[in-house]
Amino acid sequence: MSDDDLLAEALHFETTELVQLHRHRSDYSSIGDCFRTSIACLIGAKQADLVPHFCEQNIRAGIPDDYKGGWQDIASARRWLRGEGLDLLFISRAQADEIGIAYKLTVKSHAGDWNHCVIARRGEVIWDPAGVGGYSMADDIGEPVGIITTPYEPEPDEMLRRWHAADAEANA
Repeated sequence: MSDDDLLAEALHFETTELVQLHRHRSDYSSIGDCFRTSIACLIGAKQADLVPHFCEQNIRAGIPDDYKGGWQDIASARRWLRGEGLDLLFISRAQADEIGIAYKLTVKSHAGDWNHCVIARRGEVIWDPAGVGGYSMADDIGEPVGIITTPYEPEPDEMLRRWHAADAEANA
């Protein structure tokens, strides 16, 4: 994806401190909803369940999870946000810190062998949707961070197609 494709404006919302409704369990009897709760926090929602539980919906629908950072979940979140006149863009942490905007940061969970989403701003974790706390930037797994923006191109399905094509080319 070239930078020319990304004509999005970062949107600043007063973030909310919402606690996720579902904790992840290693037997998948419960699928954690820190991803959707992080998005709800970033858009200033009053309740986490105002945002769909993208990860659970995709698992329950039998949509295979892409092996690269939950691509299907990202596309689902973008589709829903675009219906709200918003979008989710992943940029470097340094870029987000420079803008000064709150962002979704992926960290290694303290509760198990999976990733967890927290809210950070300017290089500091400001909220843990698990409601537990204790996360710091040292827990960052080094993925791009998610910010709320205006809708941009490519649209989510085209984004998925490009990611798959780039991955196939890299692994050819």
